[in-house]
Amino acid sequence: MAIELFQLNNGDIAIGYNHELHDEIKRVEYFRDQKLFMIVYNDPDHEGELLHYEISEEAADLVRHSANDIIMINACNPSNQVEYKVPLIQIGV
Repeated sequence: MAIELFQLNNGDIAIGYNHELHDEIKRVEYFRDQKLFMIVYNDPDHEGELLHYEISEEAADLVRHSANDIIMINACNPSNQVEYKVPLIQIGV
């Protein structure tokens, strides 16, 4: 799985990824101390999916100062991209 964190022209933070998700996304949690994201799905029987890619300090600063939402962009099929605008929950100091 490949992911990419970037900032859109309007200032929103987005994560692009290239794999199928387990279910519709409910929210994204960001663990500040570990600089890691977890995707939480609407499926209550699924614990979520930790993205095992620690982001840089510069990117972490961008996330810390971002709005309360994040946009997830599925780029598996470039002609039919799926986007989710979901709550971004920041955990930790």
